[in-house]
Amino acid sequence: MTDEEQQLKKLGDAIKERVLILKHQRKSISKTGEEENWIFDFRDILLDPMYIDLLAEIFWNRFKDVY
Repeated sequence: MTDEEQQLKKLGDAIKERVLILKHQRKSISKTGEEENWIFDFRDILLDPMYIDLLAEIFWNRFKDVY
C-alpha cells in the first residue's frame, strides 16, 4: 500500500467513525424542524490538528505539480 493509499484509508476510517452521525448517536434537527436520521458532521475531524495535517499532506501531495 502506498503512502497516499494509507493516508486516504486513515481519512476514510475517521470519516466512517467520527463524521457520519446516526440518529441513535446524537439528535439532529433540520432547518425545517424535522429530526434527521443521519448527518455528516466534519467539525470533529476538521478541528483536530492531526486530521488537518493529514488533509494538508494529501492535498499538497496530490496537487504539488499544479500549485
